[in-house]
Amino acid sequence: MSKHNRLPVYYLALFIVMIIINFIAGGNVSEVANKYDTLIQPAGYAFSIWGLIYLGLFAWIIRMLVVKNSRDKIQISIQWIPALNFVLNSIWIIVFTQEWLFTSVLVILTLWLTVIWMYVEVNRHYDYHWLDRLPLSLYLGWVSLAMVVNVFTWFDQMGVTFNAPFDETLVTTLTLGVVAIIIVLFTIKTRDWIIPLVGLWTYIAIIAHGDVADAADTAFYVVIFASNFIFAIAAFSNAFVSKERYLEYRKSLF
Repeated sequence: MSKHNRLPVYYLALFIVMIIINFIAGGNVSEVANKYDTLIQPAGYAFSIWGLIYLGLFAWIIRMLVVKNSRDKIQISIQWIPALNFVLNSIWIIVFTQEWLFTSVLVILTLWLTVIWMYVEVNRHYDYHWLDRLPLSLYLGWVSLAMVVNVFTWFDQMGVTFNAPFDETLVTTLTLGVVAIIIVLFTIKTRDWIIPLVGLWTYIAIIAHGDVADAADTAFYVVIFASNFIFAIAAFSNAFVSKERYLEYRKSLF
């Protein structure tokens, strides 16, 4: 068996290890997140998206095992990055549930960079199958937002306080606005309709968590509702882009 033919086997082995660790310790992730109650914290149900992400990644690996075209082109580009990603994912679950939050920030940042790497490399192949990118879109969208939440959780653990005029509500509102702009600009360029849906899912969960009760903090809700509206438009418009126009966008990007 050649090196490239073996890679999906290694991916699958490390993926299974990651799932086992998640099964053992993953249930504590939302508990730790809720312990450090920040405005940007989404409702607990939001974390269920991990199940969809893991299912997508499993299908992604199986496709590499059985489809030669996908195996050869994608693996040559990404090499050991998925293996590193699964290791980092496992480490993050452990350090976050142990409340080593500064370490968890460093780990999730590195994890995010590996997802970016895989996403970009898959996009370089104009003839990729939709299943080559969809799981990575889910993964990238959620990890990007989870990383921001992780940083705020660490701030809360450290006792960081935000003073007027930049109180916690304003800082959180500005952060959510900037993240929404980045997501929309990125998805316009890549014509990705999955990432804005993940943004929509997360921002709705932040509303559901509902820690801002002061009517004076309406800007917080205005930004979230406006972001959700834009996410919905971006997802809908990108989902129905013609293949010809889509390829033009991708060629301009890569």
